[in-house]
Amino acid sequence: MFFYVATIFTATATASKVHDIVCERCGTGFSYELRRAATGHGRAHYCINEKGAMDQAQTQLLKAVQDRLTEEAELVPCPKCRWVNDELVRKYRNAKYRWLPRLALVIVPLGVLTAFFFGYLLRGHMGTASPLPFYLTITLMSISVLSPVWVYGIRALLRRRINPNRTYPGHVSVPIGTPPAIIKSIDPSTGCQTFRVVPSLDPGENPAGWAVFRAGRIEFPKTCWRCGAIEAKPYVAPCTTPKRAFPTHLCRSCASRTRLLWLASVPVVLAVILGLVSLVCLLLPGDDMGLRIGLPAAGGIFLFIFSLAIFPDKMSRPYRLGVIDAARGICKFRAANPALMQLLNEQIARIESRPPVSAPVPPPLPSRPLN
Repeated sequence: MFFYVATIFTATATASKVHDIVCERCGTGFSYELRRAATGHGRAHYCINEKGAMDQAQTQLLKAVQDRLTEEAELVPCPKCRWVNDELVRKYRNAKYRWLPRLALVIVPLGVLTAFFFGYLLRGHMGTASPLPFYLTITLMSISVLSPVWVYGIRALLRRRINPNRTYPGHVSVPIGTPPAIIKSIDPSTGCQTFRVVPSLDPGENPAGWAVFRAGRIEFPKTCWRCGAIEAKPYVAPCTTPKRAFPTHLCRSCASRTRLLWLASVPVVLAVILGLVSLVCLLLPGDDMGLRIGLPAAGGIFLFIFSLAIFPDKMSRPYRLGVIDAARGICKFRAANPALMQLLNEQIARIESRPPVSAPVPPPLPSRPLN
């Protein structure tokens, strides 16, 4: 019997770099802070040479974050004329929709299986004399096999649609989370350098009722997120995944209420899954009851376990957290407690008004061994 053991070192960090820009239209000079996150991995096979694996993770991290800070950009308009330089637009376009080619790797096998599945269903309902199941299967398979071609075409069209200067000289609309422009000047009386922050977005362009922030830049208050009580402790849902666990703080009474809401949402999830399983059982052709009932029931069990870690927590938690742009690390947060939202908005305003600085990359941390 073959056993494989390895230690995986993961280095994840966020770094920033200040870019100096000169407007192509009016010649105004300004700066902005480009902030990006990256990840590096190193593997020590059979726990041998762990120091080398850690160095490999650090090397990958440094290369990845430097490439992102050099090759990517933000659509920061000129603080005077609101024009966005063509170089910023080009770099921003090239960084968008990089995940679409990987989607073709999923479409090809999934499309082929879907074609055979629908062909099998139609043949059971229409019989073997009808040519429709054959033509439908061939059509779906052809679309799936040619997915790399039309996926790259869709990506090119989506990138071409990104043009903030389309409405120039009118109102120039830039993406949510665009960092502000920084104008540097020298105070003639003191000789010291001063900074003036010019927001890239109008206050009304952010989602109403949401606090928009860049990941890793704010610290959530440790008071109760429901009632605002000072005595609050971290709360974790009864069933959730490590990636979905969020450091929520609730007082004792609000934590009990949240757990009751979580338990009440479980029957709702179960009822929806039972309805889907029953529908699949009715659609499957044939007289083999083991196939018509056993296969959907097994899939329903796995779907219920998967859903149990996602939907009850999402339905009972006292906040809403969304990702506006994962590649840029732009998130949005909304809670029912107005005092919590006021604290977050004030903190975000203080952070955005600070002068930009370049942040170094920290060293990697080892993850748990992979067996």
